Amino acid sequence: MPDFVLHKRGFNSENKLVIEFKNGKNMTQIDKYKLEALTVNKEGYGYVLGMFIKFGKQRDNVKISIFKNGREESEY
Repeated sequence: MPDFVLHKRGFNSENKLVIEFKNGKNMTQIDKYKLEALTVNKEGYGYVLGMFIKFGKQRDNVKISIFKNGREESEY
């Protein structure tokens, strides 16, 4: 189960955002697979946007990976 979801219960067409958070840990293959699967329309969930957010020890050390259409699009 993801750490955060934004959706309208009972309506897959209203699945907007899914987020995984980690504190100091890198994205695992399981995290990546989960976000890819949740953002694919064919799988039934079809979240518009998926995010993996990693918080570092310093406040300004944050990495964000964006997932759309079942694949990782970009990293910030």
